[in-house]
Amino acid sequence: MSKKLFILSLAIVLMISGCTSTKTTSNAITPPTVESYSTQFNGEKRNLAVGQFVNSSNFQNGLFSNGQDVLGKQAKTALLSNLHQTTRFNVLDRDNLDIISQEVGRSGEELAITSARYILTGDVTEFGRRAVSDIEFFGLLGRGKK
Repeated sequence: MSKKLFILSLAIVLMISGCTSTKTTSNAITPPTVESYSTQFNGEKRNLAVGQFVNSSNFQNGLFSNGQDVLGKQAKTALLSNLHQTTRFNVLDRDNLDIISQEVGRSGEELAITSARYILTGDVTEFGRRAVSDIEFFGLLGRGKK
């Protein structure tokens, strides 16, 4: 009985010691800004609508993807952020236009929509790194990867 108790207590000690926390550090990353972010713009601001961005790359488009276009949304968000920082455009994002028009319709008011002179849409065609491997002498002398 004492041998089982010793093994049990040893297992508990090992489990507790395996759950100890390690000291982690974090560094704040400043997001990049466009070059014209701090400059003054005195020209006419153009209305610019940003349309749909689609992930056409192989990344997250495989057999086991969940059908959500996360990469396309991230590309659109990055573009919207950079366009806002330039202060040269009135950026019009039409993603929530259906929901907004429903809410305005409930209030009995009419929705006035500003038209855009330019519309940006896009595709992400390539993403990530490409790994190329080579096999030396049918795998007997090793493998390499670039």
